[in-house]
Amino acid sequence: MAAQLTSNFGTASPSFSTTSPLNAVACYGGPNPTPSFINLAMAVQFS
Repeated sequence: MAAQLTSNFGTASPSFSTTSPLNAVACYGGPNPTPSFINLAMAVQFS
């Protein structure tokens, strides 16, 4: 797990905040027109 975190974030203990958010990319499968962005609620747990 630490290797994956380091690979993705450059550190095994990334910190997230409003000034350094966790960004995500997702596919949208809804009606047209496709929005330019959507709010994506996420629960992140590191153990």
